[in-house]
Amino acid sequence: LSSMKIKYAATPTKHRYLINTYCILDKHLINTYYIPTRYLLGIHMILTIANRKGGISKTSIARNLYFSLEADAILDQDTNANVISFSILRKLKNPTLEQMNVLSAIGDKKALKELLTPYLGTKKLIIIDCAGADTDITRAALYMSDLIICPCNETLDVQISTNKFLTSVKQIEQNTNTNLNVHMIKSLEHST
Repeated sequence: LSSMKIKYAATPTKHRYLINTYCILDKHLINTYYIPTRYLLGIHMILTIANRKGGISKTSIARNLYFSLEADAILDQDTNANVISFSILRKLKNPTLEQMNVLSAIGDKKALKELLTPYLGTKKLIIIDCAGADTDITRAALYMSDLIICPCNETLDVQISTNKFLTSVKQIEQNTNTNLNVHMIKSLEHST
């Protein structure tokens, strides 16, 4: 992972979410690209946040992207159901807030496909928050994704998990003859 490119997320704007790419070794700027918000999306997009490591900010990133990109739905696939819990507590704390569109496919590959199918071919943006494990449902979510964001940091345990995650991605690509679009994003929160 010493030559791995890390993606740092910057502040979202109305029409795009800025991502700057830096080299992990000397931190020089390599590239800047944008994830368009729903205003610019001409097709559907399934954006999945995944890594085999737990506590690496997957749910925080998924929630923040849901709000900043004005996504149409967020799918909670983690057995901890933190997105579902957050949505309920957020509404209880402030009933005037708009209800989040939270879908749940915890541990069920068939439910995942049934939940995502109505969104395919539409101009909808769906965020998937994956569990911190290599499971069949996580692999199915990765396969169905247009863009995969893998949070990571420079700690050894996270790098080991990230390497295993990237190996899983390569296996999916080989088994399905597809190219998955994976981007690394540096997690600013401390891993557990």
